[in-house]
Amino acid sequence: MATSNSLRDLATKLEKADTRDDAAFASLLNESAGTLQLSDIDISKMFDVSRPTVNRWKNGRATPYPPIRRLIYRDLGKLAKDRARAVHASERRAAAKPTTSKPISKKTTKNLVPAV
Repeated sequence: MATSNSLRDLATKLEKADTRDDAAFASLLNESAGTLQLSDIDISKMFDVSRPTVNRWKNGRATPYPPIRRLIYRDLGKLAKDRARAVHASERRAAAKPTTSKPISKKTTKNLVPAV
């Protein structure tokens, strides 16, 4: 599972990405898919394209037009930010959980019950 920091770093990369750079698109798409744990099918559904199209994008054999890339970067960046918030909240909850204490022994239990 990705950490909140790795997800935030990905979101920053996507925000700063040059939509005119064809070579960077495949690299960023692959990094996004790995960090966000998205399959080619997940990506194809997100952007309403076929799975083979996503495969061509990831292999650098095709790229969408720059205005479309901007939308892809925006949507992947939003997903990365949303997941970063969720992971961060989960990490905070895990850190706030109290440590488990020892079970009460029979001797301690006897001392807690008043003698009649």
